[in-house]
Amino acid sequence: MSKNINIPKSIKVGNIDYKIEIIHLDKNDDGDEILGYCQYMDNVIQINKDASPERQEQTFYHELVHAIFFESSNNEFQGNERLVDSVGLMLHQIVKNNELK
Repeated sequence: MSKNINIPKSIKVGNIDYKIEIIHLDKNDDGDEILGYCQYMDNVIQINKDASPERQEQTFYHELVHAIFFESSNNEFQGNERLVDSVGLMLHQIVKNNELK
């Protein structure tokens, strides 16, 4: 059964257009898989194409929260991975549970 995965090609965060790229991402220096990355200076959210479609979608929301915190000048939150993950997971579930697009 195929799931409906909804990741846009771009998204506006505040007044900034972020391009969404689904590409291969290498492991980090510790050898851990990288699921996604938000490049603030280039306005790009990258998502690892090797992840499952569901994980890609979840990662999109996680990286989107990083971008939201950056663009809203809440830099003290953007490095808090636990907070970013919690907000990203809830945002993802709200969109899915309410069939928002």
